[in-house]
Amino acid sequence: MTARSKLVTVDRGRRVQYEGSIAGFWSVDSLTFEPRGDGTLITFHNETRGPGWLRPFIPLLNAAFQRQARRAVNGADRYLTDNSPK
Repeated sequence: MTARSKLVTVDRGRRVQYEGSIAGFWSVDSLTFEPRGDGTLITFHNETRGPGWLRPFIPLLNAAFQRQARRAVNGADRYLTDNSPK
């Protein structure tokens, strides 16, 4: 499956938010960045909505989406590491 997302908020160095849909579900995801010691704490947050009859299963689906969340955080970590001031 392919998710279609659009970037809706960029607060450079602090937060990125994007929205998208996949298979009838709508998702709002964000990454926040907080300085921590010599690095950055990256936090991923997701809110998913789906068809009414599937609402009881949304928590289970969110758990399944955690793999994608880890990929997003790891990608952001790599980007910050590669683009940090030297």
